[in-house]
Amino acid sequence: MKDGLRMLGLEWRLLRADAAAWVAVLLFAAALSYSYFNGYVRWGRQHAGTDNLTRQWEENRVQKQQRLQWISGAPAGAVTHTELDWGPRQPQWAAVWVGATAILPPAPLGWLLIGRSDVQPSVHIATVWRGTEPTVPTTENPVKLLIGPFDPAFVLLYLFPLLILGLTFNLVATEREDGTLRLLLSQPVSLRALLLRRAVVRGAVIGAAGIVIGGVSLAATHPVQGEASVLRLAMCLAGVALYGLFWMGLAFWVNVWGRSPAANALVVFGAWIALALVIPALAAVTSTFLFPVPSRAGFIDFERATRLELYNATPTPEEKEARDAALLAALFSRHPELRNTAGLNRGRLLNAAQGEEHELRLAALERQFQEQRIRQRALVRAFGILSPTMLLEDGLTALSGNSDERHDDYLFQAESFFHDSKRFFWPLIFRGTLFNAVDYDRIPRFVYREEPLRSVTARALLPLGALTAAALCMAAFAWFRGRATL
Repeated sequence: MKDGLRMLGLEWRLLRADAAAWVAVLLFAAALSYSYFNGYVRWGRQHAGTDNLTRQWEENRVQKQQRLQWISGAPAGAVTHTELDWGPRQPQWAAVWVGATAILPPAPLGWLLIGRSDVQPSVHIATVWRGTEPTVPTTENPVKLLIGPFDPAFVLLYLFPLLILGLTFNLVATEREDGTLRLLLSQPVSLRALLLRRAVVRGAVIGAAGIVIGGVSLAATHPVQGEASVLRLAMCLAGVALYGLFWMGLAFWVNVWGRSPAANALVVFGAWIALALVIPALAAVTSTFLFPVPSRAGFIDFERATRLELYNATPTPEEKEARDAALLAALFSRHPELRNTAGLNRGRLLNAAQGEEHELRLAALERQFQEQRIRQRALVRAFGILSPTMLLEDGLTALSGNSDERHDDYLFQAESFFHDSKRFFWPLIFRGTLFNAVDYDRIPRFVYREEPLRSVTARALLPLGALTAAALCMAAFAWFRGRATL
C-alpha cells in the first residue's frame, strides 16, 4: 500500500513538472468556465423573454377588461359605434387581442445544451379559427445558428476527450524511445502497473479540474433548482464520467501496443475524429437522404395557395354557395353539437369552417414532416451505438430538457389548449353574446405541464446504459489486452 502511494506521489511530481500538460488543463478550465457563463447568459435571456411575453399577455388582458368596465358605465354617446362593434365587448375581437398564446418555458437544465433551443419555436399563437402557428422568430445570426453556441455540452462532447487523449496518449512511449523504460522497470513495478498509475494521476487531475470549475460555475450562476434538476444533473455528471472512462480506456489500450509517440497520437486522435465527428456527420447525412422532410419553401407555397383558395378566391355566386354549403357540412360533421343549435350566426360559422379547413389541409403536410423527423431520429439513434459522443449527446439532450420529445409534448399541450380556447369563445361568437368584464378572467391561460421525471430518466437511461457498456468494455479490453501483451 505504501509503495503504491509512493509511486502515485512520484507520478504526481513528474506530471507537475510537465508544463504542456498544465497548459492543456488550464485551457480546458477556461473553455469550460466560459461555456457555463455563455450557456447561463442565454438561458437567463430565455427566461426573461418568456416572463416578458407572459406579462404582456396579462397586461393586455387587464387593459381590455378595464376598458370594458369603463364602457359599461359610460354615459350615452361617450362611446363610439366603432368601439361598440369592434371593441373589447365583442368576443371575436377579444379572442384576437387576448387570444390563445402558448409559451414553452426554458428547459430545466437548458444552460447545459442551450443550442438545441435555437431551432425549436417556444411561442405559438392561435386565432379563434385556425390552429397554432409559431411566432417570435429567432433574431440570431444565421452563421451562429449553423455553428451553434459555445455551451458546456460542446466542451464536454468534443474538448473533454481531446484533453484526456492529449494527456494520456504518451504514457511510456517517450521512455521506450529514449531507452529509459528499462531503467524504470528495473524497479519493483510492472509495466501495466506503471501505465495504470500514470493514467490514474492524469485522470484525477482532469476530474478535479472539471469538478472544481463546474462547481464554481454552478455556485456563481445558480441554474439548478429543485430536486428533479439535481437528479438530472447527477445523471449528466455520471454520463460524462463514463464518457471520460471510455477515452481513458482507449488511450490505455493504445499505450500497451508499444509504438512510438507519433503512432499513438495518430491512432487516438484518428479515433476521436472518427467517433466524434465522422460518424455523427454520416448519421445526419444518411438520415436526411433516406427520410427527407418537406421543404420549408414548399410548405410556404402550399399554405399560400390554400389561403388564396379559401379566403381570396372570387367564385361565381353559384360556386360560392356550393362551396359554403360544403364547408358548413364538413364543420357540422366535425362538431355535430352545432348542427341543430338555433340562433347561430351563419357568417361566423363559415369563418370557423374556413379556418378549420385551412388547419386540416396544413396538418397533413405537418404530419408528413413529423413522421419523417421521427424516422430520422430513430436512424440517428441507431448510429449512436457506434459513437460514444452521440450516446452522451442523446443522454444530455434528454436530461437537459431541450429534447425533441419535450418540444413535441409542448406542441401537444398547445393544441389541446387551443381547442379549449375554441370551446370557450365559439358559443359566445356564434350567438353574438357580448363580453362582460368578468369574462376576461375566464379566458383560458396556457400553463405548460413539465414532463414527468420518470419519463425523462427512462429516455436518458437507454443511451447512458449503452455508453456504460461501451466504457466498461473498452476499459476491460484495454486491461486484459495489456495483461496479455505486457
